[in-house]
Amino acid sequence: MNEERAFRAAIAAHPDDDAPRLAFADCLDEHDRPAEAELIRVQIELEPVREDYGDARADVLRGREEALLRPLRDGESKWLAGLGCCRFGADVEYRRGFVDALKLPARWLVEHGAALRTRYPLLRKLVVFRLNGWGARLAACEHLRGVRELDLPCWYSDADADALAGSPHLQALDVLHYWTGNWQANIAGQLRLLGASGAWPKLR
Repeated sequence: MNEERAFRAAIAAHPDDDAPRLAFADCLDEHDRPAEAELIRVQIELEPVREDYGDARADVLRGREEALLRPLRDGESKWLAGLGCCRFGADVEYRRGFVDALKLPARWLVEHGAALRTRYPLLRKLVVFRLNGWGARLAACEHLRGVRELDLPCWYSDADADALAGSPHLQALDVLHYWTGNWQANIAGQLRLLGASGAWPKLR
């Protein structure tokens, strides 16, 4: 519906503001979609106390969140499988009512980025694995645009790191997580240079 598209556009334009999300929750109630509306409200209330385990209210919110998310996660798993990509697995994480993070192999984003970004327009974080050999193709993927947090919990080559360092599509990135071991220290060094290189100007 046009009204829903307008709300989603407003949320995307102000991703850190809860007001458009809460207004959308009211809209969802009016259109007989109470579970989606409740998830937005529950997750917004939970967000500042999410790590307060043992807090009575936070524990209640976590329990309600899990009940609301269960059917949504099942639906997303089926949709992802429908892309023909179910061999290696993927996962989504909801925050403040919408899919906020997506975990997947690099190849999936390269091959199905348009469909993924259309379905998850408020995507803030990517967790990318099976990166080795896909660095250049991932760096050239326009569907990295707007991603603010990137997690690379896998092995990848120097060439992959170099390619990502020059990606023109990661201008919004402000948080980077990367895995390293003693035998991969050269890659860690390359990635540390990114903050000073100007390639990713918002990187903290």
